[in-house]
Order: sequence, then C-alpha cells, then structure tokens
Amino acid sequence: DVAEYKFNGLTSTFKGLKDGDYILVEDTAPAGYSVVSEFKFTIKGGKVENVESATNGRSYKDEKGNIVVEDAPIVKLSKESLGGTPIPESAGKAEFTLIANDEGATLQGVKINGNEVTEDTNETKFSGNAVDFEYLKAGKYTLVEDTAPTGYSVVSSFTFTVDEKGKVTEVSSATNGRSYKDEKGSIVVEDTPIIKIDKKEVGGTPIPEESGKAKFKLTAEDADKTLEGVKVNGGEALGE
Repeated sequence: DVAEYKFNGLTSTFKGLKDGDYILVEDTAPAGYSVVSEFKFTIKGGKVENVESATNGRSYKDEKGNIVVEDAPIVKLSKESLGGTPIPESAGKAEFTLIANDEGATLQGVKINGNEVTEDTNETKFSGNAVDFEYLKAGKYTLVEDTAPTGYSVVSSFTFTVDEKGKVTEVSSATNGRSYKDEKGSIVVEDTPIIKIDKKEVGGTPIPEESGKAKFKLTAEDADKTLEGVKVNGGEALGE
C-alpha cells in the first residue's frame, strides 16, 4: 500500500483521491521563495471540502474547488559599496539590528539566512553582506547598521515596509550612504568608503610618535559643496 508520495511541479493534478484527510508538505520552494508549512485538506464526495491555513505563506480552496498554495517571496538584503560595487570579503561583514515597528509585532518565526528567531521579540541582531529574510509579516521594520565592514562608514538606520504578499513596497532614505529597493524588490544598502590620509616622511617612512601630530585644514573647494555631515577621525558629524 502507498500512503506517501513525493512529486514536484507548480501546477499538479490528483485523480482518484478517496474521501478522507490528507497532509501536503512543501519540502522545497521555487528559487526566491519560502516554503509554506505543512497543511491538511479534506476530500468529501470526491471534492475538496476543507483546506487548513498554513502558518507560513497561504493555502486555501479557490472558487473552483482547487487547492491554492501561495509561497511568500524571500526578502533579500544586499550590502554594497557606494556606487553599487561589491564589498570585498576581506572587509568582513556588516552587523545589523532588525526591529519590527508595529505595535504587538514579533519577529518570532522569521528566518535570517536560515537561522530562525525562536524568541517572542521585536528586535534581533545578525551579520552579513548578503542576507535572506524569510517569513517577514506585513508591516513596517527598522534596520540599523551597527557596524560596517572594515574601511566603510555605517549608514544611518532606515525603515522598510512589507505588504500582505511579503514584498518590499517602500524603503526610506538613509542619512549616511544609500538605502533603496532595486528593480528585483531587494533592499540595497550602500556604505560610503572611509577616505584615509597617512602622514609619512619622504620615502614612505612612518613619522615617530614623539614628533607630535600634524595640523590640517580641509576645505570644500566647489561652491555648491560643504563639509556638513563629514566625520573626521570618528568624531561628531560636522554641522550637526
């Protein structure tokens, strides 16, 4: 007797299902989508009588009596250098805090690069320059970059919104660097590289510490440019 059968496809048909209860498990979702949790459906008189709701994604009976399974898209976060160039692996990974803003919202059940948030919390930390979010519920979120890759400045925190279909609909602008939604619906965060000046002797020999420090004056030469927001040696942003 066969009580279990594996198959694949986006549109599948069943013939000869006897009356009773059945469980459907999505083992693997199409690329870019999250699997739904397993759900139960009932056959009565040769027709679909009832379809239980899935915890992740949606499962239901449509007006034609068909079973419909809707997978939630995976929300992607891409961490790049300003201008859209990849950040080298040698620079390390950015560290972030994700916050669910809506009242009573929780991140429990959300997966970040495959790691599930098991606690009932509205805030969690993670690291990575390429990140997949699965099972984000509809609502507004804040993303804070706590630590940037080596040689880059952190962006300010920014917000993004996920709709009922699990897609990103809006990404607010970051004060430092850039944050936006690209044509694929992914969240892109671009960090500004840190510009360094290295004071040395002629020939490249380091200047000894006992010689003291040099004093400089930085001027924005273009008439339409200012130094507002610039940080020198990690200090407070100028003009703020």
